[in-house]
Amino acid sequence: MKQDKLKNLIDSENGRIEIPEGFEDRLSDKIDKLAAEEAKASSTVKHPAVRIALRWMSLAAAVIIIAGSATWLIRHSTHDVEPKDTCANTEEAYVETQKALDMIAQSFGKGMEKVDESADIITDSRKKVETELKIRLK
Repeated sequence: MKQDKLKNLIDSENGRIEIPEGFEDRLSDKIDKLAAEEAKASSTVKHPAVRIALRWMSLAAAVIIIAGSATWLIRHSTHDVEPKDTCANTEEAYVETQKALDMIAQSFGKGMEKVDESADIITDSRKKVETELKIRLK
């Protein structure tokens, strides 16, 4: 009952409100213009060359992801394999171990030679600095 009264009141008031001529057309044009601007603003890629570049980058990213996933799967699937012996007998293993230790010793010796050379250079430089300081302090 109250709704009927309210509806009758609204209907009676609507008859008194005057809508300017052409208002609906202008309102419709404005809405269409705003919708077009919104669609244009939402499309961030405007130039065709940029679209092509984005497509190539997307393709490259997909390839990288697929390759990375495949690599990860391959690496993790090979851990289940039991390691095999590389030497037929203990003597052969001993010889291979000796070769590996010799290579390590040679590399270590070369490294120590470089350390000795560096120590000599540092010692010479220190002596020169001390001599220079003694001369200037006199």
